[in-house]
Amino acid sequence: MNSTLISIGLPTYNRCEYLSKSIESVLSQSYRNIELIISDNNSQDGTAKLLNNVTDSRVRILRQPENVGMTGNWNQCLSAANGEFFLLLSDDDLLEPNAIEMMVAGLESMGAERDRVGMVRGRVKVIDEIGAIVRTTPPRGESVEPGGETILSFFNREEMMVPCCLMLRTEVLKDDGGYAGQLFPLAADTFAWVSVVLNRYLAIRTNSIVCAYRVHGSNMTKQVGVDAWVSDIRRLLDTIETTLITQGEADFATEIRKTGESYLSNVVSAIIVQHCRGGQSRASTLREFHQYKEHFLRRGGLKPFIVGLLRMVVPALIEQRLRGAWAELRA
Repeated sequence: MNSTLISIGLPTYNRCEYLSKSIESVLSQSYRNIELIISDNNSQDGTAKLLNNVTDSRVRILRQPENVGMTGNWNQCLSAANGEFFLLLSDDDLLEPNAIEMMVAGLESMGAERDRVGMVRGRVKVIDEIGAIVRTTPPRGESVEPGGETILSFFNREEMMVPCCLMLRTEVLKDDGGYAGQLFPLAADTFAWVSVVLNRYLAIRTNSIVCAYRVHGSNMTKQVGVDAWVSDIRRLLDTIETTLITQGEADFATEIRKTGESYLSNVVSAIIVQHCRGGQSRASTLREFHQYKEHFLRRGGLKPFIVGLLRMVVPALIEQRLRGAWAELRA
């Protein structure tokens, strides 16, 4: 099993306080045949000094002479990757000690059909700034499915798809243009795995928790408005729909479109609630719900509106505990 080289890209920028733990989580993997590509996006903190002390032969360090942007830095890691599969790890996220072993085991279980696999994914543990567990995605069992089914599962919010829980076939990801930050400033990571599985590749799900995904106030995606997310997700849905129709799957394209619009309603609601919890008055939040009312009048959109109103009055800590209790019941 250790014959398969796995590339792990670790783009970083001014996150020295988290970076060392991210590196350690990679180098301590039970699966040894890995390469770690760290791309420093011209950091101005202690990152350069930290990286000077990394001596593991499996590590390559790229130093950008100027800031190339978030997705530009992701693509620097991807371009340098030699492995059959590629995993993108943010500089504040962590891999579980046996993450790569579990995902490669899922790949190798396919036998002669392993070349048809475009993506392997696992479950996610969400942590906060200090590493405390916020919630864990519930088990859904092992599966092998066509990529379209995985896309539908994502838009149904049945699974959490973040870069650190996904291994993507490197060659296909490169051929598809990598992380298209110019087209999808916020959803480039989603477009990347979607574009891979839309090439008629299979997607594997392992039941193991493979990563710790950190949420905190400095996450870029928490600092943008509703319109930007609407634009990105609509463009993503347009791309998926067009591709599926071209492949002769018009009915499936319609199903994903409807599910995607419901997903978008949930995203809009969640962003508005974040604004409220970030200090915006409830009156202003209600006006924002009214401003984007079209998203809650669509099929399946009323539920996100009601949930959003409830989340306005429920403190975040209580919500986290309720989510945790619900996840334990489902497990």
